[in-house]
Amino acid sequence: METKKTLGRSSLLVPRMGVGAMVWGNPKGLARLHPAQQAYGPSEGMEEERRAMEVSLEAGVNLFDTAAQYSLGAAERRLGELTRGKNVLIATKYPSGFSFLPKDFPKELGATLARLERSSIDLYQHHFPTSRISIPELMDRVADAVEAGKVKAVGVSNYSAEQMREAHAALARRGIPLASNQI
Repeated sequence: METKKTLGRSSLLVPRMGVGAMVWGNPKGLARLHPAQQAYGPSEGMEEERRAMEVSLEAGVNLFDTAAQYSLGAAERRLGELTRGKNVLIATKYPSGFSFLPKDFPKELGATLARLERSSIDLYQHHFPTSRISIPELMDRVADAVEAGKVKAVGVSNYSAEQMREAHAALARRGIPLASNQI
């Protein structure tokens, strides 16, 4: 099955199937108490995660999803290690904590890029809306990252239809499509 499509002058990897890397990594301290770790249990370690990656790639999986908040960054770090040099798509979500404000976006993005060991993120999604954050202001920050080449596609997660329309409109003003709403 062909996984590359040519769009204009660029070649894009097209997602076929995805795997969530919610409990990957070796969380320390309070990160071990993250709800995902409690609900699903931790992985058995690096070798189990490496084997899961290999089996997934063999089965045609080419999209891996995680979040800055999962295991307090350990899941992103491990996904970065395991995908180094591999032709895969990475989707991740921000922020890493509950005190996030739009002004924090550049720092948040930089930390995620460092953990993933990448210069850009294929799909960067705002993990959960809150009344403390202006969606248009946040989407302007994300649009800046798209224009800088640090984010390839923008998504949201757990947004209502109204919130999704607001994010879509804010991005559209900058000529950027809203790619996803992960529920």
